[in-house]
Amino acid sequence: VGAHTDLKLIDSVVIELIEEVPPTKFVLGMAAYGRTYTLSDDRCKELGCPFRSPGLGGCSNTPGFLPYNEINEFIESNSYDELHQDVSSSSMVAVVDDDQMISFDDPSTWAIKEAYAEMMCLRGVTMWSIDMLEATSTPESRRRSLSATKPKPPDVSLSQSIGLSGDDLLGCSLCDHRRVYSTATVDYADSTITCSELEDMLSTVFVPQESDQCVELHSTFSDSCCQKVPMKPCDICGEKVIMNNNSIFYAGKDTTCGEMSDSMKFTTEETSFTCSLSKTSLTNLCCAEPCHMCGKHEDFNENAIINTEGLNMSCGDYQATMKLSGVFKGSNECDISVSKLSETCCTQEVQPEEKLITSYVPPHSTPCKICERGGVNHQLKAETKVEYKGASISCIDVNSILSKNEIEGSEICEATQSMLFDGCCYEKCSLCGDRSLKFEATVKYNNQILECGEFNALFGMGNINEGSDQCDAIQAAYSNSCCYEPPTKPCNLCQQGPSTYDVLPNAFVKKRVGTDHCGNIVQTLAAREEEDSAQCRNSKDEYFSKCCDVSKKTKALPGGENSYVEWLTDYISPQLSGNPPSSKPVPWSLIAASLFVFFLSYFMI
Repeated sequence: VGAHTDLKLIDSVVIELIEEVPPTKFVLGMAAYGRTYTLSDDRCKELGCPFRSPGLGGCSNTPGFLPYNEINEFIESNSYDELHQDVSSSSMVAVVDDDQMISFDDPSTWAIKEAYAEMMCLRGVTMWSIDMLEATSTPESRRRSLSATKPKPPDVSLSQSIGLSGDDLLGCSLCDHRRVYSTATVDYADSTITCSELEDMLSTVFVPQESDQCVELHSTFSDSCCQKVPMKPCDICGEKVIMNNNSIFYAGKDTTCGEMSDSMKFTTEETSFTCSLSKTSLTNLCCAEPCHMCGKHEDFNENAIINTEGLNMSCGDYQATMKLSGVFKGSNECDISVSKLSETCCTQEVQPEEKLITSYVPPHSTPCKICERGGVNHQLKAETKVEYKGASISCIDVNSILSKNEIEGSEICEATQSMLFDGCCYEKCSLCGDRSLKFEATVKYNNQILECGEFNALFGMGNINEGSDQCDAIQAAYSNSCCYEPPTKPCNLCQQGPSTYDVLPNAFVKKRVGTDHCGNIVQTLAAREEEDSAQCRNSKDEYFSKCCDVSKKTKALPGGENSYVEWLTDYISPQLSGNPPSSKPVPWSLIAASLFVFFLSYFMI
């Protein structure tokens, strides 16, 4: 039995399709039905088990085919023997009536596939078909129930006669141009329907935008159906200015930098993976250095008053207006402004390097760094301005000056570190702290499914202080899923009392979800479980006879700080020196398999 909707297979097809055709030409179809199988052996109830014939039938009793609404009846009534999500394929598996397996999708796996479609920049997703989602009512009956509570579309001539115009003639939109979560469900008119169905019904029945009915629909369903307005909107260019009229091709469509920037600010969080991806892709195409009134070694007098086009304003307000207007460095408007106004807004200063050079750093010495404390080099707030020897300069400039002219431990270095450490340095927030990271575990972040390894890398891009509210919130939300305490005495699957046995090199075992290689199980337990833990004992009870060769003893996997690699090296080295650990030859097939498992696991991480 294979997964009905295996995301790995979907991905392989999508990758091939978009090699020559833009991804926005494709819509990902999602199934509102499952495939059923009659298992050959009712003791084997998971994907990969053999089957003898098609299983239960729905929709006129079609064998092997079951609509989601009928699958859901089994789930809602708890009439199933097994139910779980198969992580490998991102699909659901249920077993009913002892030998009837159902492979299907539900709202949780639809959400995974919708996130995949968005990540691959596909045009969208579609469901086949919505009449299989719920059996309690049909889409047409729901439309009638909606129509019964709303006015008929007004005749244009009638609306003119009673003075309707403008917003009164605009139809109600569920999400006001925000994204609709199409597979989310809500209760409406004694039925459970998807948000996309509710949106479709609004498009077929006229409801004035400013009407009480529209306001009530918004207040009732927008939280469940509509993408939230970002708490901190994504700013593609940050401190730079957006070149609004530049034409770009992004996410499969032609647009402008200004339109893309507005879209990201309205729909995307600054800390999201989508925002990080857009910044990486669009910064060089859409962003430019803002126009600065003053040169590098001039002071900007933001309070000085200038007259431009008959209006009096401060230099600071004028420069802010230029940035909002998208005036960038090197443009004609910038050059004209600088030539006219720089004498009023800027004053000359002595270059910081000339004022602050005080000593000579001998070669082979350790340069002074502001953020060095207790042998630990903390993160530098590069662009933060600080007062140093009468000049207001950035922390990165101070750090550069010190590294060129002072050595670690000198009186000036230590005095500067003491004075500027709090202003220029911070300890970066760590997702796991002293714990280890589960690279392959997955979490949902900003409506995207990410592996913890990906999330940790994304998390590391931000300048988040350890101990800050944001750091505490992220750790509280994700550390339990992504982090674990490394064991002090690692679990050794093939150890029984004082004896430790070889791992069978070609052995696989069936688990609750899929199958796994014994070598992977051995390494995972050693990395994450204590020898005396319940999980270790249960794993030995379940897998020892299947994974361990009781005819061949070997050295135990050591505890403490020694690693699996050290154990493996220690096991191999007697053979290399000509002193075998026992009278029997070392099983080189085991060594090769163990090395393969270790390096495969290492590179997967």
